[in-house]
Amino acid sequence: KLDEILKMLSPDVNLVIVYGQDQYLDKSRDDLKALANLMLQLGKVGQSGNGLILIRDYANAQGLLDMGVDSRYLPGYGTGRIERFSKLWNVNMEEIFKPVDIMKMLRSKKIKALLIFGENPLLSNAAQKLFQGLEFVLLLDFFRTATAEEADVVLPASTPLESEGTFTACDRRVQRSKVLFPPKSGFSNREIITTLAEKLAMPLQLESAADIFKEIQQANSFYQTIASDVFWGKDLFRVNFHTVNGKGKFSPLTIDLATCNLEKQNLLASETYLQLKIKNKLMV
Repeated sequence: KLDEILKMLSPDVNLVIVYGQDQYLDKSRDDLKALANLMLQLGKVGQSGNGLILIRDYANAQGLLDMGVDSRYLPGYGTGRIERFSKLWNVNMEEIFKPVDIMKMLRSKKIKALLIFGENPLLSNAAQKLFQGLEFVLLLDFFRTATAEEADVVLPASTPLESEGTFTACDRRVQRSKVLFPPKSGFSNREIITTLAEKLAMPLQLESAADIFKEIQQANSFYQTIASDVFWGKDLFRVNFHTVNGKGKFSPLTIDLATCNLEKQNLLASETYLQLKIKNKLMV
């Protein structure tokens, strides 16, 4: 078997690796970093017929990352364009943009309030301990979850069928989502978010999904030249990498000989609902 794998790693053979980014069975810590290092070492990144395909469990996980949900990055994964974002948003990003270790701040009880969108962290025993220092929890969700039971205020979210916008799939295809029927609560997620922003003295001035997409194109260089229903990133690594010197970097990793990592918890409400209400009944 090992000899067959070594033949597959020949420079003359195309290599495509499909990896379940959000799956947690039959994998170990840092295995994705190891695979990325391997592809980089073999010179397969950016080459036609080669690549590392990351399959995501959730419909808009890629889009969420593209928008800068990771505190280490601005939209488009850039960290060196502070001045441009300061001008775009009319704020001093030098003072605001700082990587935040949320778990560390929760442990030290420096965070006193949380606004949670569509996730169910209190299903996890570890998260319950982290939440002990909180004084207020606001939840936006369309499922009645363990977190909803404990939250101080729960706002009814609009479902994907009630929402207008876009989803970015794992292959970076930007897909448009149209409203099939109005939100039962009477408010779309956009309306809820903009109202919350106004109450917090941070008005967003976004009147429609089209306004949001226009700002995305201004803020995220990957989205500047695209409309919905197309791909972005197909030529991402053809010329160079998005690093200061244009070269790829190897990632240090922790060697873990285990073949299974059970650290991941089901935190997404829809995932929890599927597990508790459907899968368990089918297995009876």
